[in-house]
Amino acid sequence: MKKLLCIIAVLFITLSLPACSDTKTDQTTEIPPAENETITHRIINDTEPADQEQNSTSSGNVLENVLYDKDGIKITASEPKLSEERAEFEICFENNTEEQFTFSMSDFSANGYMLYSTGNYSYFRLDPGNSNSDKIIVYQSDFERFGFTDIADVEFNVSAENESYETVFEELFRIETEKHDGFDYSTDTYAKRLSEGIPPQYGYTIVDFAKDMVYDEGGIKIISEALFRYDDETILWLEAENNSAEAVNAFVPTVSVNGIFAKSSAGEYIMPGKKAVIEISTDELFPANISDVLGLGTAENFVVSFVVCDEIYHALTEEKYLTFGYSDNNTPIDTSGEEVYNKNGVRIISKGMVQNPEYDPPFDAAAWLLFLAENKSGGEIQIEDDWNGEFSLNGKEAYLTFSADIPDGEYGLLSITVYDNDLEEAGLSSSDEIENFTADICVYGDNIDDTSEISVKY
Repeated sequence: MKKLLCIIAVLFITLSLPACSDTKTDQTTEIPPAENETITHRIINDTEPADQEQNSTSSGNVLENVLYDKDGIKITASEPKLSEERAEFEICFENNTEEQFTFSMSDFSANGYMLYSTGNYSYFRLDPGNSNSDKIIVYQSDFERFGFTDIADVEFNVSAENESYETVFEELFRIETEKHDGFDYSTDTYAKRLSEGIPPQYGYTIVDFAKDMVYDEGGIKIISEALFRYDDETILWLEAENNSAEAVNAFVPTVSVNGIFAKSSAGEYIMPGKKAVIEISTDELFPANISDVLGLGTAENFVVSFVVCDEIYHALTEEKYLTFGYSDNNTPIDTSGEEVYNKNGVRIISKGMVQNPEYDPPFDAAAWLLFLAENKSGGEIQIEDDWNGEFSLNGKEAYLTFSADIPDGEYGLLSITVYDNDLEEAGLSSSDEIENFTADICVYGDNIDDTSEISVKY
């Protein structure tokens, strides 16, 4: 549905509004928009009432700003609570219809940067005649990450579905604070902070920071890179900018660390005209002590596969490999272990099993079954589970999914996660009882289409 961008300019005052107030006032001037321009509601305080339709209410020194009021649905914003380390915006929803609606808030940004600490999505159901408040909070971690000293604006998307799961409306709202006038949006506060050698959060050590344009396709740019250490973890941040007209998912499917590729879930949803920081963590790529088992050492060199997708993850660009090198040291890959597959230039080696020291059932991984794959096939390959095949732990059926994408001439990690329910299906009470694993796998490539069984004992 077409999105309508509403701008609310909020002048900072001393008190905050109780959620969903019904008090009225005439201290508002509405500036009617020109055709095809952004609709603007501006609150003017300490002036004579304007002879126009009112878009805010007042109770003492507290203002209520109407963002949306149509067909029985009303959305208002109270005065933002601002400090040097936090900004809080309370949004009130009223359902004055005769049916239930499900409201969602998403796509949060502040000062032109997509937010993380707020979460990417919140929703709630609202019965007829009821109201509910939700909050957008810009936390201290956001101030530190993006170099904020003030919050000039926040943007967020709101949608509502009726009981038939039909979208009733979807709107993009913008709330501007008193800091907006005169705010310098041209300054990259995130990059400025790092270039001054100030870590983005407590405990982080900056290893390297560079303002490099390493990617520029279809209006999407990667404009800086930063490497950090946090205890034994290494973190790579990529600053991405969306100069296109559409929202995109900037996605990192695979990452190579010191020569071994691993599946990645890194990526960010970026609204038009906004920046985002894509975080790649070695602890997420290689949880527990997997990196030690593989003999990776300190993460120094990265190869990142990068692709831009639309809102439903259809690729808009071809996948491209970006290299970030921070050391000339090339640690040899440890290829020791039991060979379980060797065909068509592809070799798979068992690297044993790693148990999760922080295992907390039922949602945490109990253990990982590790395999190192070497690709000398002459082209990129994909290794994955065979949907029509057989899988077993200790000879009992247990279907475990896995996949790996490995460029030619490279190594890749094939990590198979074992959860609590997998152990239960195999009649096991803990991962300590796993003695053997068997699976049918598929290996695909430019000249390969093979299905085989691998088996390993522990």
